[in-house]
Amino acid sequence: MSDGWYWGVTVRVPAAEPLLRRLADHLDAPGLQVQAPATAHVTLLYAPLRDLADCGDLAERVREIAAAQSPFSLTIGGLFEFTTPSRVVAWLAVTEGAEVLQELRAQLCRCDADVLPHAWQPHCTLLYAEEPAAYPALRPPLIEACADVHLHVTVDALWIAGFPAAGDAAHDLEYRVRVPLGAGQ
Repeated sequence: MSDGWYWGVTVRVPAAEPLLRRLADHLDAPGLQVQAPATAHVTLLYAPLRDLADCGDLAERVREIAAAQSPFSLTIGGLFEFTTPSRVVAWLAVTEGAEVLQELRAQLCRCDADVLPHAWQPHCTLLYAEEPAAYPALRPPLIEACADVHLHVTVDALWIAGFPAAGDAAHDLEYRVRVPLGAGQ
């Protein structure tokens, strides 16, 4: 499905925008992709490849779950990495509020298929290093940039977000449908 989209359910993290801008302005290496600042997020559900129009269907399935959840807060910080032979992903951990995200994820996985190929870890992606050999030079300035980062996020909605199959999550992610929390309370 070349015109398909990867849809997901996310929590927006606008507090990460200044950090992502600094990283984009100050880090450079072959294959480096810093997450676009306006798209900082924590993904709760990774849906299968679908049509563009399926975004609204996913939003409808999420509404009841979101309506039953009160707004909550997250704290995000601490630099971590996912490392594979083909890339390194640098990310910030959810340090407070992860239990709410875990419960939401469990409910969301009952309303749609989740295709995450590895164990879920609540996080906010900072960058993708598509050439792992170049990453060690990025690590010291990245550690310095993230040393005192503690982002506070008030979550009052879930977002249906996605990117086209021909695109990438770092630069082509689009928020499409806002699903407010607590509407059923």
